[in-house]
Amino acid sequence: MAGIVYFPGAFVTNIWQLVVLRFLLGISIGGIIPVRIAYIRQEAPLSMQGEVLGYNTSLRFLGNIIGPSLGGFLAGFFGFSAVFFVTSALLILSGVIMLIAWYKYEYEGKHSHSLSTNRS
Repeated sequence: MAGIVYFPGAFVTNIWQLVVLRFLLGISIGGIIPVRIAYIRQEAPLSMQGEVLGYNTSLRFLGNIIGPSLGGFLAGFFGFSAVFFVTSALLILSGVIMLIAWYKYEYEGKHSHSLSTNRS
């Protein structure tokens, strides 16, 4: 959803259009950080949770540095619209990768569970 909402930002002609799109973007990605932390707490062993949460925070801040830097380079070389196109493409690509990984996890989990119940 975030990739779809981000894409029209390349075509805005008014600051209020951008404000509305940024609001919709906030709605679409607002839960990512709490969900990611909850997932880490659920899946990581208790003895490693602090370490994994530390990696999570460090990588998030690294992204907060690299993202605007790359955005500035893109805007400088190709114009501001390119930032919206590339960001939208990256968000959509990330979503597709996540859906593929989730599908494989769900399928393999159900498939291996059905094999183990068929054997007993």
